[in-house]
Amino acid sequence: MESIDFLDLIRPNAEMAGIRSEIERVALGQISRGNFQKRGNRIETEIDIDGVRRKVIIEDTLSCKEFCERVYITSPQEPSLDYLYTKTGNYLGKSLVEMLEEYKSENLVKGEALKGETWIKFYSLNKISDSMRDLYHASWINYEEQLMSGNVIFDENRLNGIWAMPVDMVPKCVNKECFERYGDHVFIVQPVEDGKYLLDGKEIIGDKYEVIDKLDLSEIDDMGELCNRLLEIQKDENQKYWEEQYAELKEEKIRCANDLQKLYTSLVMVKNQRLFFIVMGIILGIMIGRLF
Repeated sequence: MESIDFLDLIRPNAEMAGIRSEIERVALGQISRGNFQKRGNRIETEIDIDGVRRKVIIEDTLSCKEFCERVYITSPQEPSLDYLYTKTGNYLGKSLVEMLEEYKSENLVKGEALKGETWIKFYSLNKISDSMRDLYHASWINYEEQLMSGNVIFDENRLNGIWAMPVDMVPKCVNKECFERYGDHVFIVQPVEDGKYLLDGKEIIGDKYEVIDKLDLSEIDDMGELCNRLLEIQKDENQKYWEEQYAELKEEKIRCANDLQKLYTSLVMVKNQRLFFIVMGIILGIMIGRLF
């Protein structure tokens, strides 16, 4: 596998002038999704462009400022890069390796923390040719074949991960353009407990998902079933939201009651102290009166 120094991408030599920006963009995208490893004082990530797999190495000699500048230049092309740029601002002042390791540990979420959450994954039964997919080097995965061995779909190349969208995005994607780009089939999925996921504010990107159901949107009955499932999911999410709000309100009520009890106890103590000093003052006054 060819290894490329990231510095050769941002300070290009003549040999890499034609493809360097594409390698840089894909490598930064991989890093934004947490797909990298720490090797001593450097970061390594693997990319695949047109079937050619490469390893990109970022040495710790590159400053965090330089790295963030490269992410900023590239970020308008991909939400996860926007997310990376926003988050890495919190880690400036550290070495590049430390910064990226913290980003990965704090923003890559384990599936067990997302238990019960439901997402929607569009897919196609056949390979799709689309300019936007080519831009992101989105490969086609034969999910139906994977499901023959169980109910989990996964990124078999262990590279870019699998995208899924929140329920409220689905109505915007039920159209010819999206079907041609992503496919006219959908999975209703949930994160797997031992999987790892990035929530970039728009979508979820993970290495594998449990498939709860699958639907063919070219069939009118399945389209109706999707609408029903979306309503059920939204209803469950709303119920969960109000249950959480009620639980928080209940906890706040208990905290207020405890605070009031502490305040009452403090006032009683203060009152008793004042009464004690008043009584002592009277007794002392009587004693002094008898002495004189």
